[in-house]
Amino acid sequence: MARAPRIGFFLAFILVLFCAGAYATYKALQPLVSNFLRVATVTKTIPSAPAKQEVHPPPAEPQESVGRPLSEALSNLNFATDLSSFKNFDATLQARLLHEDFPTLEAYGAELVTSKARFPGGRWKIQRFGETLAKCPTGEDSPDTAWHDHLNRLKKWMLAFPHSKTAPGICSLAWTSFAWKARGSGFANTVEPKGWEFFKDRLEMGRTVLEPASPGDRSPLWYSAMQTVALGQGWERDVYDHLYDQAVASEPRYQSFYLRKSYYLMPRWHGSEGESEAFAAKAADKLGGEAGDQVFALVHMNLSNYQGINEWRKNNPGVWPRMKRGLLAMGKEFGASLVLDNQCLRAAGYAADLPFAKEHALEIHDHIDMETWNTKNTYTDFRDWALCQGKYAPKR
Repeated sequence: MARAPRIGFFLAFILVLFCAGAYATYKALQPLVSNFLRVATVTKTIPSAPAKQEVHPPPAEPQESVGRPLSEALSNLNFATDLSSFKNFDATLQARLLHEDFPTLEAYGAELVTSKARFPGGRWKIQRFGETLAKCPTGEDSPDTAWHDHLNRLKKWMLAFPHSKTAPGICSLAWTSFAWKARGSGFANTVEPKGWEFFKDRLEMGRTVLEPASPGDRSPLWYSAMQTVALGQGWERDVYDHLYDQAVASEPRYQSFYLRKSYYLMPRWHGSEGESEAFAAKAADKLGGEAGDQVFALVHMNLSNYQGINEWRKNNPGVWPRMKRGLLAMGKEFGASLVLDNQCLRAAGYAADLPFAKEHALEIHDHIDMETWNTKNTYTDFRDWALCQGKYAPKR
């Protein structure tokens, strides 16, 4: 019994050591735990930055072209070497629509359909004409009231010219853009039920404004607009292919038909892996010659927008020689342009063709076509690689 106090003392000593160790451990970890909790709290309470809204003031027509016929007002724009010409082209068209100058727009659109006019480098003028006028003049993220005002103006144009070859396609493209505004650009499982409802209703409006047109009143804008409706509504393959065949038969060289079908065939929509690429080769072969090579190049450049460089190179071995022939053919047939130079630099970067990239980087001389590049930094990276400068400069 005399040993009991010693046992108690020993147990007390062990307890003190344990508490001291626990306290020391707490003091060592306390800053880390506090920091973790602080970061977790900040992460929960600080909202993420809102997405950039595409809203801006309505465009104003350049003063020097006000009151002149569109063909005359736009004839002096230098689309080959002055990239601001495209902004002036767009602003002039949208300003005329805002002022409801339907006779001038109708006459110019009909002229573009008949002449099959191209910009330097090969893009169809009627395509830009239609896509520009389909846009809400204050931006795609404008409130619905602004979109309805825009759609009402296009409806007035259609009523003023019941047999217009351009107004129905433009109005339909506007409705489909308005539909995608409701849906958003996220995956299907992120779309709210109300968003789906508006999406479906607006797509149906886009189809409704097209259907009354007789075959004689259908232009490339009509067919490309119906392709957009078909994509959103998920038309069955045989029905879509019938529409596509009609479109190509009406104008075999209209580039947008091929670009839209290749997009329809992507796995994210209604196709499977490799279908878009196989379609590019088949369509180009059917068209044949340099015209086919041009379509091949444009489709592959468009598909590259949805793949990183390494992924694109892995999925598309051996396509570059024909793409390059197509790009060169566009310059040969329609003339050189800064837009085409930007496209060539980007395509050559994807294909790792350094000499071809360097040639076009030198032509661009930092005149950046932002419709070709996602960001200025992307252009700068491709340019520096092509010119072996910056982080790509040779190591000494």
